[in-house]
Amino acid sequence: TAHILLALARGGSIGCFVRPFKNVTWLIGQLWSGNYLNMAGQNVRDFVQKLQLRALFWKGLRGFGVAFVWLLIPTAMYAALRRPEGVPVLLTILGGFALAFTLMLVPFMQARFTTTGRFTAGLEIWEVRRAWKYAPIAWTFSLVFLYLLALPLYLFKAFLPPRDAMWLMTLVFVITIYPTRIFTGWAYARALKRREQNRLAHWSIRLICTALLWPLMGMFVFILFFTQFLGAEGRLVLFAHHALLLPAPFFLFGG
Repeated sequence: TAHILLALARGGSIGCFVRPFKNVTWLIGQLWSGNYLNMAGQNVRDFVQKLQLRALFWKGLRGFGVAFVWLLIPTAMYAALRRPEGVPVLLTILGGFALAFTLMLVPFMQARFTTTGRFTAGLEIWEVRRAWKYAPIAWTFSLVFLYLLALPLYLFKAFLPPRDAMWLMTLVFVITIYPTRIFTGWAYARALKRREQNRLAHWSIRLICTALLWPLMGMFVFILFFTQFLGAEGRLVLFAHHALLLPAPFFLFGG
């Protein structure tokens, strides 16, 4: 805690958070000069102002909405199985295919919304599918990276820490998910750049990437189905989709 407070007082840059000894020497120097309170107060104010919390919260809320709109119906279908017979089984199978397809697109729906700032842009599936044709390899790797790193948090559900150690879940959440968002943004930006250059990927490359993605996403959705049996949340856990920030892990693990 002291390290975090000192890092913020010193300016809150990445270097401040990874150089604790530098923070201590800075603190000693500021206390010696008698300018610590003024300097720390100004640095914290500048840090908070740069965060643009209101704008980021509003954008994050709408990004949540984009994912929720796309995932609600497929997930509800996938969670419909209550007994292994008849219509529920068929609905779950159809929901599994729909969910796998949706999970391929939603990260880039969110990326499209973020780049345009329009909520409706996150619903324009044809634009995302068109962009896919320009960078299928980058998109495939970003999706594999995204959902591969989503698995650890699902596995943690079987071995929950004590309530006073729940912050560890958030740490796992940030470490595993944040890099994937950067990778997804890079893949989408690469597709847009190649589209501007009219560099359409060869049809054979698109076909190979599609052939790889379907079984991989099918495997992920298959694993996802069994997570509902790991905790007391039951089928509600299927609606979390923490890989797409839907919702924060404390919703499920706070109890």
